[in-house]
Amino acid sequence: MKDRLSALFIVFALVLIVRLYPYGELSEVQGAKAFSLGFVVLTGYLLGEILAPIRLPRITGYLLAGMLIGPYALKIVSKESVKDFLLIDQIALTLIALTAGGELRLANLKRCWKGIISITLNQTVWVFLWGTFTTYILVSYAPIFAPLSTQAKWGISLVIGVIAIAQSPSTTIAIITETRASGLSSDLALGVAVVKDVIVITLFTCVLMALGMMDQGLEALEWEKLLRLGEELLLSIGVGVLAGIALSFYLAKVKVDPILFLLAFCYLVSAGSQSFHLDALLVCVTAGVWVTNASSQGRELIKTIEESSLIIYVIFFCVAGASLNLNALADMWILALLLVVLRMASLAFSTWIGAYLSGISLKSLKTYWMVFLPQAGVSLGLAALLNREGLSWAPAVKTLVVACIAVNQIIGPILMKYALIKSGDAPLEKASTR
Repeated sequence: MKDRLSALFIVFALVLIVRLYPYGELSEVQGAKAFSLGFVVLTGYLLGEILAPIRLPRITGYLLAGMLIGPYALKIVSKESVKDFLLIDQIALTLIALTAGGELRLANLKRCWKGIISITLNQTVWVFLWGTFTTYILVSYAPIFAPLSTQAKWGISLVIGVIAIAQSPSTTIAIITETRASGLSSDLALGVAVVKDVIVITLFTCVLMALGMMDQGLEALEWEKLLRLGEELLLSIGVGVLAGIALSFYLAKVKVDPILFLLAFCYLVSAGSQSFHLDALLVCVTAGVWVTNASSQGRELIKTIEESSLIIYVIFFCVAGASLNLNALADMWILALLLVVLRMASLAFSTWIGAYLSGISLKSLKTYWMVFLPQAGVSLGLAALLNREGLSWAPAVKTLVVACIAVNQIIGPILMKYALIKSGDAPLEKASTR
């Protein structure tokens, strides 16, 4: 612990020296970017290692490091630098999605498929209803939303109700990987996270259609949008299968620099998905599932990813922390905290109902709902889509969503790790070592 704290102090001292006395290429734009990236990696890694001995998830350290050095706190890393890191962030996200798919062994899921379906459906229904109606009550009294019309308040409530369902597959797989959790509870958590990802994207599109109807009447109902969404999802799955076949062939036959190949693969998927309107996460999840379940290269895929996963997780979660608007959290922390608590209550209730109806036996059902708390990329992406719809209340809602995500990302990984330990999938001695 002392060595890591000393190293962190030295890193900050070096940054201060370079900032006060810029020299040579470090004062140039590209040099400053490279310097910022190096500082992000070092700070995130060290803070994660400092928190590990006190049994906190390393990714909590990565997130806190990003928030600390980001543009809303110490401002060591600027907003421009955070934007420049988004390419690396996208590659990391697709690689994490590939890991999630690679960890989904269908043979293991046979024992919990009823639980996945039951918990997913119950969380979708109960969290959406609970989130929508409680949000309407809260925004009716919140000063920032009080002047809005009843129609606008219901629109805000529907949007937040859907976003409340969303989970973070990337955080889920990161915590499972860090704790080396394996068993019924972790398989169930990962399965629900991936399935809910697809459901939330579809449901959010339906809500946007409903908002259009509320503004313009029934004639605004555009079924072709929903059909187009279905086509994109099916096409993403199809492309994912082809990508999985290509990955399996490379890992089995070529075997040259597999880590570099996977990084290049993730970049192509990320860039190509934007060009062809595909869901990059769904493509990568499908590819990972194919490699693990339809070929003999599943272990090789996971092994290759694990060799490079540390730096990827550090960059991804540090950038996520740096991009969180702490001013938004300060302005709306009371409302955000209330929404987070209400979401926690609805998740606890719906998880219990889902587990009970499926008949699945979990060791610690009282705490298991905590594995579904983390939120991140998908929620932020959905909130960003509101601005494209030209809704007058979109900026305020995005700020509120960001504030909720900031709270969830701080407490979510901690509680998820605790729940996995209580479930027995991540024994205490296993979770505390790397």
